[in-house]
Amino acid sequence: MKKIIWKELKEDDPIFKQGFIVSTHNRKLKDYIAHREKTENKKNIFLEPVADKNSTHDEIVQRLIKILISNGWKFKDDKNDSN
Repeated sequence: MKKIIWKELKEDDPIFKQGFIVSTHNRKLKDYIAHREKTENKKNIFLEPVADKNSTHDEIVQRLIKILISNGWKFKDDKNDSN
């Protein structure tokens, strides 16, 4: 896990010169999915929560593997693979 290091910005920092955009997704989930499918021209096969703010890295990985398998993906564990 990466550690975030905060530093104090100076007046000549690029973020003040170039600007930045803050956006949120306040739309309903179905609207969000439809918007992404239209703009990216890709069909969302599934959209499920993988973790919450208290999840560990291992829990996230295991949950993601379960979701992918339940949606038809095949998982090959490299650690136990003899090939």
